[in-house]
Amino acid sequence: MSNEYEKIINCIEGKGVRLTPQRRAVINVFIENKDQHLTAADIYDLLKVKNRSLGLATIYRTLNLLENKGVVVRRNFDSETSSYEFIINQSEHNHLICKSCGKVIEIPDLLPDNFKEIIFEQEKFHYIAHSTKVYGYCQDCQKELREEKNNNQGVN
Repeated sequence: MSNEYEKIINCIEGKGVRLTPQRRAVINVFIENKDQHLTAADIYDLLKVKNRSLGLATIYRTLNLLENKGVVVRRNFDSETSSYEFIINQSEHNHLICKSCGKVIEIPDLLPDNFKEIIFEQEKFHYIAHSTKVYGYCQDCQKELREEKNNNQGVN
């Protein structure tokens, strides 16, 4: 086991999560797919590829537990399907979301720490986490939109 893996497992256990084999399997999927936003179906499929079968109900229960314990965060990027992001050992970041293809690009947090501290202290607000979503078009979709526009202009 790697040192980073042990730190993550110790951190999760420190939050009071009893690591059953099923929960460990879900956590391993997040560790192996670092920096990705995974749906319950994604986790199910990734486990199936490894010949590790878990029911979707078990995966959803595990995700709810991990969310309540602050191990994962649920994200909805303009979709009815929730995706989950592993937040242990991750720095805060924001998301660029393509309105055309749904691609999610992570960017570093742009707010200086002292700004957050000042605002939260001023408002007497207990800060846990934040998320900023910026909507637009990714590079590939911009190119497709330009080509489509050029093709439509050529039709006239």
